[in-house]
Amino acid sequence: MLTFDGVPLILPVYSTETSSSRCQVLLAQDCSQQGLFSVSGAFKQGLWTVKMVVPSYQLELVPQSTSFDSVTLVANGQQMRLSTSTPVVLPSLISR
Repeated sequence: MLTFDGVPLILPVYSTETSSSRCQVLLAQDCSQQGLFSVSGAFKQGLWTVKMVVPSYQLELVPQSTSFDSVTLVANGQQMRLSTSTPVVLPSLISR
């Protein structure tokens, strides 16, 4: 896997039986004074979940299977199933 700028990204592989499997791994972060976003991942129940924190939103993508054909989006605590064919517009889903 490569990052957006072509740098190889190697994610750690955790055994589901280790305590480190519950740790968040920082994948990307805005290190400017604005601190506009962070993206982290965690290995939970054999699958990688991704958490994104951006202004006004905390988002988590939780795959339901290893095929990633079913993913749940948790946006500021509200859950919804994602479809690959339907876009999600967050301001209409979440009151600020």
